[in-house]
Amino acid sequence: MESVSPCVDRVMAAMLASPDVSAAILFGSRARPEADSPADAGSDVDLQLVVKTPRQWVDRRWAESVLPPDAVQAWSVRDAFGGVKKVSVLLVDGELDMVFVPARRMRWARWGLALGLHRISPAGMRRAGDLKLLAGAGYRLLKGGSKWESFWRRVVAEVPEPRLSDAEIRNLAEGVKVDLVSIQRKLDRGELRAAQRWLHLGIAEVNFKLMHELRHRRGRRCFHDARRAEEVLDAASLAQVTVVTDLSVEGIREAAETAARVAARLSSELLDPREFGHERSAG
Repeated sequence: MESVSPCVDRVMAAMLASPDVSAAILFGSRARPEADSPADAGSDVDLQLVVKTPRQWVDRRWAESVLPPDAVQAWSVRDAFGGVKKVSVLLVDGELDMVFVPARRMRWARWGLALGLHRISPAGMRRAGDLKLLAGAGYRLLKGGSKWESFWRRVVAEVPEPRLSDAEIRNLAEGVKVDLVSIQRKLDRGELRAAQRWLHLGIAEVNFKLMHELRHRRGRRCFHDARRAEEVLDAASLAQVTVVTDLSVEGIREAAETAARVAARLSSELLDPREFGHERSAG
């Protein structure tokens, strides 16, 4: 990989040189083909690292030991897909997002893929789908050799991206009805901030998921986790998934009711596309 910044280079070099790291892949905007990459000088570096002892890597002291004093400005440990740990690091000259996966777990993933469990097991499909989301838009193997290169090629070639079933869509639509009543009750009690939070975490998030699935089914470009939505969606679609409100009872109530109507329409389009003039595509 080409140089990013001195501190990022040092951190990556230390990880790639460690015998505890079995494999490493670069994904995200910096791994995509240049013509399709939104990466710029300020883009972060996204890595997945297969490690024998994840605990040592979430401790910031190993990074501080290879960097100049005060180079680490922030170090955040969070849960990622499947309960593994993601470390987000802000350095003086760049940013890193590192997902540390136990080597044992990834061995099971490789065996499962080899046995075709992603085709016959719902649980296997979900786990493989998480990997497809990781690498589907582009990846680069930085360490691991041919066995890991073969594994990731198969993930990209054979595993479909996670999709919503009709049952899951119905459940999301029912959940929106519940969330709308919960928001209205919070507003009636004067809990404006709780209502605003629930609007964004609940109904607004559902609308992103439904819009993403709708575009999937129509064979159009999608936007997992709302990434690049402004670039992907037309103005009308973008307006549907946008929530704008001030911190007032009337503003939040109107925004929640509007978002709930969008959810109802999107779920109806997905479940009965002929009603809206669109034939359902395969999947």
